[in-house]
Amino acid sequence: MPFTRGSSMPEIQVSDDVTLNYEEKGEGYPLLLIHGLLSDLTSWRYQVDAFARHYRTIMVDLKGFGKSTKPHKEYRVHSHADDLFTLLQHLKITQTHVCGLSMGGMVAEVLVIKYPQLVRGLILADSAAMIANYAVSDRLTLISEHDMNWFADWGTKKILRLASDEAQNHVREMIRRVDRNDYRLAIISTAGFNIANELKKIQNPVLIIQGEKDETVPMWHAEQLKSWIPEAKFVIMKGASHMTPVDNPAEFNMLVLDFLKEVDTAT
Repeated sequence: MPFTRGSSMPEIQVSDDVTLNYEEKGEGYPLLLIHGLLSDLTSWRYQVDAFARHYRTIMVDLKGFGKSTKPHKEYRVHSHADDLFTLLQHLKITQTHVCGLSMGGMVAEVLVIKYPQLVRGLILADSAAMIANYAVSDRLTLISEHDMNWFADWGTKKILRLASDEAQNHVREMIRRVDRNDYRLAIISTAGFNIANELKKIQNPVLIIQGEKDETVPMWHAEQLKSWIPEAKFVIMKGASHMTPVDNPAEFNMLVLDFLKEVDTAT
């Protein structure tokens, strides 16, 4: 049975005005999962049981999403990395594997560059290293014109191609839970994001997973991401779109676990 959010979740205050909600399952070496835009920690419902058999799997709602604090002012993507660093400190975790999906991958990139000793293995799924200004403007226009029910239908069709009906319904409901102003602030947080020139600093083992049919992060950008992290492994998931962990969980889980096993063995 897929993972579902518990009725009560632990929470940790990571700054004066931000409290993060999180869940964890399993024991062993830590694995931090970071969700993307328009979602929450239940993005990982098709991963948590498989990962928790091998790792202490930690899922968190980034601020602005799920049950974490909803800011009433603008913030930046980079601030999520500091939030997560503080969360891990509270959990007494000094090193962890990190897997980020889409915007969560952007956060993971910042995390590994700012705190390189914190990350053992890094997985970037359907992620980017920069956001074009027109992409932010276009999305803000859509937010001004449509409600979240429209985004739920539009987004589900855009980011999934192979997913089951149950998975599509889950993603649709997850998007509907997002407040439109919280979504607007999250989009604004990505404005000007460009970490491409810093990616060469990454010395940690990296796996890049890209959906073959991803329209949100096109293949040419995924290939650029690989060129900016020369030692990274690069895998294309055939037929999958932008949300590969949901589109094809079995393949995604196998890719991640095989990669982490290699990293752990080498370490």
